[in-house]
Amino acid sequence: MELSGALSTHPWGKRGSKSMAGYYYWHRRKRNLLDENAHYSTLIFSGNASARPTVIVETKENLDSFIEKNANVIGKNGELYANRLPFQVKIICLESGMSLGCHPPKKQAERLHRMYPGRYSSEEHKPKLLIALHYLQVMAGFRQRSEIVSFISGIPELAIVIPYATIEDYLCSGNTLHLKRMFYFLMSASHQEIKTSLDIFFARMNDADSTAKALVNYNVLKTLFEQFSYDCGVYAPLFLNHIFLNPGQAMFIPSGIVHTCLHGDCFEVTTSSRNIIRCGLTDKYKDIDEFLYIADFNASSVEKLILEPNHLDEFEMSYVPPAKEMQVSRICVPVDMTYTIKEKEWCSIAMVTRGIAILDDFRQISLGTALFILPYQKLTFKVKKDITIYVVFPNPDNEFCDSHYCHT
Repeated sequence: MELSGALSTHPWGKRGSKSMAGYYYWHRRKRNLLDENAHYSTLIFSGNASARPTVIVETKENLDSFIEKNANVIGKNGELYANRLPFQVKIICLESGMSLGCHPPKKQAERLHRMYPGRYSSEEHKPKLLIALHYLQVMAGFRQRSEIVSFISGIPELAIVIPYATIEDYLCSGNTLHLKRMFYFLMSASHQEIKTSLDIFFARMNDADSTAKALVNYNVLKTLFEQFSYDCGVYAPLFLNHIFLNPGQAMFIPSGIVHTCLHGDCFEVTTSSRNIIRCGLTDKYKDIDEFLYIADFNASSVEKLILEPNHLDEFEMSYVPPAKEMQVSRICVPVDMTYTIKEKEWCSIAMVTRGIAILDDFRQISLGTALFILPYQKLTFKVKKDITIYVVFPNPDNEFCDSHYCHT
């Protein structure tokens, strides 16, 4: 069954045909309706009720309604997910950064929803798998102590927003409690304090050479300053890992890991929760108390955040994060080959991100095609132009992970 997803626009999205989300969406429709001035940010496929639902093309029925009437379509162990689709799929295209924050784990999500249902609309956690489609730039997880010490030692202007005694405590001990206190003062600083600190810092760095700028991560700070002006999150790269993912590289972000995407294109798989505890790079509400309580302030090595795929055969690799809701296969098949996506015990969503092929029922699939595949249904196709397909499905047999600690 072919699916039609929901296309969203946000100021941080890429413009017009430069956005894979916009291009994929309109490629399956009337291309002349693509607006080159629109910031197409996300193309979403979800099996949950939404104001902008995913629709089955042939019947015009919402996917969530179809699943509700046919609970067995989830497949094996569907009761683990209350017979609902446990994941949603997004194509995300960023020209500039998104807000910085973390997602609460299951128990905290339940508590936050109970206390603040208007702010936290879901009781679910939100583990997240990112796969770079082109290049993807991300900030995620706190740096090693030595890196943080090196950066903040070169920026005396930080003492305008963070008391020097607190900085000194961290420089001497490296204790996560002192790191948390630094973040508290950074997030709590007034606009004037942030403005004064950043103005003095950038004025001083104007005359600095490239070596001096590299020692304080100047280029990343400058980019964020141009996008978010006097936001406390401009200083975030001093504390968080700055990561570049090449096409096909993946990252798994468990609950509690502080992160944001800064630039690029990615294939994202996550749960349907919209809960985010923001701490910077936003004009929206920053929930400082909950962020300090829930965020994981332990150091996260880049190697532990990267998720290496398993190669299943010459054409298919599998990304299996420690989460019951999701796993992903990436299938790349050259022209003139015939290939079969094997039947699975669960339903799946398949997304074509490159190429053209003909299914065994003579339908054509091409860039932007999304299919809902039923349990125990195989998909055979003949490739007309080198093709890449991502297939997402549940993973009920996987060990459950709801925090950073089970990934380290």
